[in-house]
Amino acid sequence: EEASYLPCLLPYVDFLVPRLKNLAPHLRLVHQHLPHILPYMDNLLPYIPLFVAYPKASANADVLVGYLGWILRVPFIPKILYIPKVPKLIAELANVLPRKLIQPVLARRRRRWEAAERALLQTHT
Repeated sequence: EEASYLPCLLPYVDFLVPRLKNLAPHLRLVHQHLPHILPYMDNLLPYIPLFVAYPKASANADVLVGYLGWILRVPFIPKILYIPKVPKLIAELANVLPRKLIQPVLARRRRRWEAAERALLQTHT
C-alpha cells in the first residue's frame, strides 16, 4: 500500500530533489502522513521550505492538514505563512491540536481521495 504513493509524488520530484538535504530529517516524520498530505500537495509546495526548521510540523502533518488544510485553498490567506514566526507558531500548534477529534475526518478524506485515485487509474487503463 505504501509503495502506491510513489507515483503520486513523481510530479513533485523536480521540486523536492534539490531540497533533499534540508528535507531529509522530515522524510521519516512525514511518511506516515502522506495519504493526508498528497491531496494538498499542489497547495503545500510553495510553503514547504518555510517549515524546514520545524520537524514538529512534519511529525503532525496529518493534524495540521486536517484542521488547517482548507486555508491553503482560500486565495491570499496562505500568504500569511510568509510572515516571520508564523511557521514556527503553526508547528507549535501542531502539538496542541487534538488528533483524536480530527481522525474521523482524516479517515473519510483519505478514503474519498484514494477512491478518486483508483477511479482515475481505471479510466487510464
